[in-house]
Formats: sequence, C-alpha cells, structure tokens
Amino acid sequence: MSNEYTECKVPGIVSRSIILGKYALYSKIKDIVNSIDPEFFDLLNCDYLPGLFGYYSIDIIALDDKLHKLDPEYDNINCTYHGNNVSMAEYVKLKYGKIYVEIIDRLTK
Repeated sequence: MSNEYTECKVPGIVSRSIILGKYALYSKIKDIVNSIDPEFFDLLNCDYLPGLFGYYSIDIIALDDKLHKLDPEYDNINCTYHGNNVSMAEYVKLKYGKIYVEIIDRLTK
C-alpha cells in the first residue's frame, strides 16, 4: 500500500527507495515522532543515491534548503536568522523547539 501511494508521487524504482528511506528515518525516531508536527516529518528525506543502495541517511542539505524556503527570514547560505548568526540547529531550536533538534541529531547518526 505504501509503495502504491509513493508511486503516485514519483516513478518506478525510486518510489520503493523513498518509502524505505522514510521508514528508516521513522524507525530512528519512532519513540518521539508523535510529539512533533507531521508536516515537519514530511520535510525529512533520505539522500537519494545512498538510498538506492540501501543506506538510508537524512539529506541534511535538502532539509536546510526546505527550511529556508518555508521561512525567508532564515538564510541558510549566510547562516543568519533575523540578522543574527545561527547554525541550522540553533535555527531549528528557536523556530520549532528542542525536540526537533533532537530528531535531527538522531537522524544524522
């Protein structure tokens, strides 16, 4: 069922890799994922190429780009938020909260 849903969004073999990647990410944070906004989980994706070979790791650069697109006050290139220098982790903590930073930390390990 999950693969059929994903095939509606992306073609062929890629859909299987994407759903397996999402499940791999979910497995790492399943004990705390229910306490976050489901839309934030949608922002989390795996690196494409390693995922095709069964190695599922978060695509942190894509996440950083998505965060910038959602909030133009966050400049992911110059590492600023409202004119102050911040790391992505600091931005996430300010904007979303500490639990979101913990989720990203778990997914990068």
